[in-house]
Order: sequence, then structure tokens, then C-alpha cells
Amino acid sequence: MTTIPTKRKSTKPSHHRHRRKLIPVTTQATRKKAAASATSTVPIPARFKKSSQETARLIRRFHVLNKELAKCRAAGDTARETDICAEMQEMGGLDWYQKASTLGQNPSLTEIPLSRHQDILPFRLLDVGALLPTNYAAYSSWIRATPIDLNPQHPEIRKQDFLKMAPPAGDGERFDVVCLSLVVNFVGDPVDRGEMLRHPRSFLHPSTVITPRPSPRLLYLVLPLPCVTNSRYMSHEHLLAMMRSLGYVRCIRHHHSTKLAYYLFEWSGAAGSGRGIEWRKKVLEGREGGGRNNFCVVVKSD
Repeated sequence: MTTIPTKRKSTKPSHHRHRRKLIPVTTQATRKKAAASATSTVPIPARFKKSSQETARLIRRFHVLNKELAKCRAAGDTARETDICAEMQEMGGLDWYQKASTLGQNPSLTEIPLSRHQDILPFRLLDVGALLPTNYAAYSSWIRATPIDLNPQHPEIRKQDFLKMAPPAGDGERFDVVCLSLVVNFVGDPVDRGEMLRHPRSFLHPSTVITPRPSPRLLYLVLPLPCVTNSRYMSHEHLLAMMRSLGYVRCIRHHHSTKLAYYLFEWSGAAGSGRGIEWRKKVLEGREGGGRNNFCVVVKSD
């Protein structure tokens, strides 16, 4: 398995260097090989394997259909909704989209150093959009994963719309890490995308509550790279500023691969963080003109 690139450290032996435990945070890319055999319910079209250009075109079409689907459902246009769903299913459905989005990617994961958090194990991790319930089985001694998905393809994955998921009733049920891997971009409504970034805070430990153990309060976010490099309404800098305003005070690590953008954020734990904040749909300076996509995240004042 590979890791997010970091500066190479000296390999000279050190008597003061301690071995650190690392937490693996998987993406759909790490799950591709296992998911292909365990979760596929629709035959993958031959064009998926033969032409990367055709696959890219189909991914763009899938995004367009997903946006139209959100509009149809909001307007109550059931006839058009049926047609869109049929076309998406003919393409291979969500399972095809998830595999196509990571086509050509090496298995990737983020490894979070736990040298500051050795006393809080085991970690409780909410895996949103999980393809398999066994993503963290190899680390079950120190990671307690809860996999959920809107349309699960495994009986051990809980069927749950994350935006409608009620926050934990007690502090003992909260999580240390929330993973949003290739799920925010799949939400068709820009306002709902904003809620997807705001909602994880309700599942992490607030700093105002005394807990038996400290919590790192981490959000792991993965987006298709064009969402931050070629959008009229979003950029790397814009995303970081938006996340800071929502209380994610530190971007611990980020990495852009050839197709994906990885971010690891730390939430401040302040319950009122982001209150009154608004981010509207606005073309960014220098992002005018054609040839760009319309990926956008809108945050409304709460």
C-alpha cells in the first residue's frame, strides 16, 4: 500500500526515535480490487476497460445526470426522474461510477501519526459511503469502524443517508474520525454538499464536553481532482478557507494525485464554530471562461 507523500526522513538509526502507530484511512481506490468481486451487481461495460477518454466522458455525463436528478426530485418531476435513473443504471449505476472514478489510481491511503494520541485507542471511525464492511478488519484491535452507505451492497453495511443521520445521543457514541471519500461530489445539490461538510461536526467530540479520553476530531475528505483544480466555483485555497470558517482549524495534510484530492482536517471542537457563515455560488477570480466544470459547494447560514 502507498501513502500520501511526505518529506523523506533520515534513515540513520536514532536511540530517541520511537515507533509510532499509524491509522490507515482508506479511499474507494484502496477498495477497488476487493469491491470489484464482492460488490458488483451490474456488469461493467466493455468501454469502461477499453477507453479512458470514453470513461471520462461517461463520468462527466453521470455527474450531469446526478445534478438533473436532484432538480427533478425537488420539483416532483417523477417522469423525468424515472428516465434519468434508467440511464444511470444502464451506465452501471453507482457501483460503476465509484470504480470509474478511481480507474488507474494506485491503492492509496492516508496514515495519520498517532504519537500524540496513544492514550485514546481504540479509534471510533465513521466510514461514510463504504463499499465493504471489512475495510478496517485488519486493524480491529485499535479501530472501531462503522460503515454506512446510501445504497449498501453488503448486508453488514448500514443503509443510511448521512445527511439525515441523527447525531449521537451520548458522548460515548461519538467518533474520532469521519471519512467522506468520494461522496460529497456525488451529492447533486451544492447546498447539500455544504451540509455534508458541516454535518460531521455533530458526530465528533466537542471540546466543551469532558470525556474519559481526548479525541483528535478528524475529518478525512476525498474529492475528484478537477473539483478543486478546474472548477469555476472551487479551488484548493477556496476549500481551505471554507473549511476554516466551519471550524476545521487545521489542514493536517493534503495531497493531489493524478485524479484525486485528499484532505485531512482537524475540527476545533467548538460547538458554535461556523455559525452565521455563508459561502455563496460565485465564479472565482481567474476561473472565468470556458473549459471548466461547475462543481460548487454552498454553505448557508445556520
